[in-house]
Amino acid sequence: ISSIAFSESRKTRTEERGPFLARVRRVEVIYVLHKTRRRTEILHQTTWIQKLGLHRLLDDKMRTAMMHS
Repeated sequence: ISSIAFSESRKTRTEERGPFLARVRRVEVIYVLHKTRRRTEILHQTTWIQKLGLHRLLDDKMRTAMMHS
């Protein structure tokens, strides 16, 4: 994980991702970066979830994270 990606994903933040509002945490962001090997580019794409086709997986993970936050 690059230093930029790590620093930008340290704190929890709520972001609008298409049709749902998701609480994006460091774990989810780093997971996506690691799995796709796209790294910092993803953090700057407002539609990265839809583009990567991971919206269903991430929606479930984020929904679970929000329930336990």
